[in-house]
Amino acid sequence: MPGRPMKEYVALPEKWREEPDKIKEWIQRSITWVETMPEKVPKKKKSKEK
Repeated sequence: MPGRPMKEYVALPEKWREEPDKIKEWIQRSITWVETMPEKVPKKKKSKEK
């Protein structure tokens, strides 16, 4: 989807509907990769100073 960051969604090639093993392989690769990422650190809140 050009111009919009995607969250929580995945788009797969239409042809893969006929290849469920390929879908499972790529899902597992993705999960394995995400598990290696560092934990997300929340951003600091800006203080209201005057």
